[in-house]
Amino acid sequence: MGAGAVPALVLALLLLAVAPPPPAHAASVGRCAGESFSANRAYASCSDLPRLGASVHWTYDRASGDLSVAFVAAPAAPGGWIHGVLNAVSWGVLLPMGAIVARYLKTFRSADPAWFYLHVACQLAGYGVGVSGWATGMNLGRESEGVTYADHRDIGIAVFALGTLQVLALFLRPKKEHKYRAYWNAYHHSVGYAVIVLGVVNIFKGMGILGVEQRWRTAYIAAVCVLAIAAAALEAVTWGVVVRRRKAEGKTFSSSAASNGHLPH
Repeated sequence: MGAGAVPALVLALLLLAVAPPPPAHAASVGRCAGESFSANRAYASCSDLPRLGASVHWTYDRASGDLSVAFVAAPAAPGGWIHGVLNAVSWGVLLPMGAIVARYLKTFRSADPAWFYLHVACQLAGYGVGVSGWATGMNLGRESEGVTYADHRDIGIAVFALGTLQVLALFLRPKKEHKYRAYWNAYHHSVGYAVIVLGVVNIFKGMGILGVEQRWRTAYIAAVCVLAIAAAALEAVTWGVVVRRRKAEGKTFSSSAASNGHLPH
């Protein structure tokens, strides 16, 4: 038997191990018997692999020791791509946009209260789309019994749980003058940023699982970079606005204002 035939034989044996025992005339029964191949290739025997939704075809020439093997499987279902797109748009784009709106637009007095409603709209839309993405992910997990991506799954559950807490926290938001408002703000900001960071990390993990083409990775990296550049530019502009406002009001811009969790207004 040639050196190249040994790995092929091992592959055939492994595939047959997960299949039910083939009948005596495997080539003439089962769904695999109706498979056709390009270049008029034909195989002497075949066996269905129902657990994999596939079939294996082979021809073994005892005289020469040559083994020809073909593995046939249906194309991947679009569920993984739907799951990936939904989560990339929600946790990876809409939520960061909402955070940028909340942090920077509120500095401009003319944007009040429009910034708040725009922020809520982005976050609720992102959460709604994210829930759909999370649900499709759970469904994919049920349909792929025995296939587990533990890190991707665990981070996804954490993102969904923290995102749900963020939405529920909106109903417990104290008024501006309330003594607990500062604590609520600290919680809201820290959990919000955690959701965004974990969401982006998990999107890249999902891309690795799906094996997406480099152009799609590049497109998402470009989108993240655009958001980051916009945030950096707005950071500089809004701090300039705050400094000029403080000077106009005759106040001293203290270092404590620069060290708190959000821009003063």
